[in-house]
Amino acid sequence: MSILDWRTEVRRWLHPRRNITPELTNSVVAFFECAFENTRCLDRAWFGVHPSGISLVVGGIYLAAIQRSGVDQGVWLLVDQELPKIDGVEYQPVKSTQRSEQPLVWLHSVSLNPVPHLIGVTFLWESFAQASEKILRFPIASDRDTVQKRRKKIRLSELMRESVILYPDEEEESRVFREGLRKTVTVNAYERDQKARDLCIQHYGARCFVCDFSFGEAYGEFAEGFIHVHHLRPLSEIGEEYTVDPVKDLRPVCPNCHAVIHLHRPAFSIEEVRAALAERCSPNAYTSLRSIKRK
Repeated sequence: MSILDWRTEVRRWLHPRRNITPELTNSVVAFFECAFENTRCLDRAWFGVHPSGISLVVGGIYLAAIQRSGVDQGVWLLVDQELPKIDGVEYQPVKSTQRSEQPLVWLHSVSLNPVPHLIGVTFLWESFAQASEKILRFPIASDRDTVQKRRKKIRLSELMRESVILYPDEEEESRVFREGLRKTVTVNAYERDQKARDLCIQHYGARCFVCDFSFGEAYGEFAEGFIHVHHLRPLSEIGEEYTVDPVKDLRPVCPNCHAVIHLHRPAFSIEEVRAALAERCSPNAYTSLRSIKRK
């Protein structure tokens, strides 16, 4: 499993559930992205997608999980204390931690419906980050590497080190931005604000702004809602954090068109690539692109 295909596996797992909309599917993917980004024990956490559920675990305990049925059915997220009320969820004690001075709890919902809201609750993910560190003090979090490998889970640190970039917009050596905020990482990549992406797709739809391609129409329901999102203003030209307007600054584009946009520095505009595509009878599309008169 790689940083690319874990998202595909999550989408496939959700596909048989006919009541899952493309928007909710995207939110479930974003839910686990948030869990990955906020986990403070990358070398101890393991992730896997199985017929019964999707789970990020440490030892024998959930950090974040979605289970299809049974007594564990629903959404689970470990937090370090019972938080202010969130619609559609409840809190359950983690029994193995209750004798501690700082007992942990799970946020739980039988339904997936609260997931889109959970993604944007900052205090929730701060609490999750604290819990992912505190849980290591308890025996339940002891290493079970052999068991995790047998269950075909992958260590989160290995998953996060994968060099594949699912949404490769603008890349620059040895630097990474969260919408422009510079920080040091072990791979070259650009992180993206998932909420901004979701709002862009919600406004424009999951259809390429250049060629009109739809993954859902081409591959079926499990791929519905998948699309890259392109920044009209390259982050590499900004150099500092800025507020992204999902409607003004972003556009949905398919991976092919996205790659073509970035064949040139500075990047081609959407209009330029669309014009080149209109001349698709040309024997060499790249030559056609390079011949475009830039402003």
